[in-house]
Amino acid sequence: MKNERLIKIILFIFMVILVVTGLITVYLELITKAITNKISHRLPAEFIKFDKKIEYCEERKLNNKIILITSRYCKHCEEAITILFPLIKRYKLETYFRIYDVIDSNGLRVLNDLQISAPYVPILIIDCDAYLGLKDQKQYIKYLQNFKLKLEINSQKR
Repeated sequence: MKNERLIKIILFIFMVILVVTGLITVYLELITKAITNKISHRLPAEFIKFDKKIEYCEERKLNNKIILITSRYCKHCEEAITILFPLIKRYKLETYFRIYDVIDSNGLRVLNDLQISAPYVPILIIDCDAYLGLKDQKQYIKYLQNFKLKLEINSQKR
């Protein structure tokens, strides 16, 4: 009888220790995850499947940038570059303009850092706006003129 009671007490203490250890482990994992998220500033992935405003634009550091996402195997991408490059030069926007190829490891790294998924190309990102697909020259001119105007307005505010 005494032995049974002693065994029950020992089992009870053992179970309490297991539960407390499990709770501590879960608590430590949650704290570690919270700290990691604060450090890495991970954002929800942005899937660009149509023309849209990009969420968390400032956090992605897309302000005052022009990014063309392409693929070296994409004919429309080649056409977009052919149309955009002279316009970028005409409006003197070379310092703001970058091209990233989804096939290239550097391009993939940059897109991953920005948490942008580009299932279709070409994609033109100007500030917080993403434009999917090849556009005509008039449309690109409109986008770039608006961007240039915004830059001029911002520089006057300073």
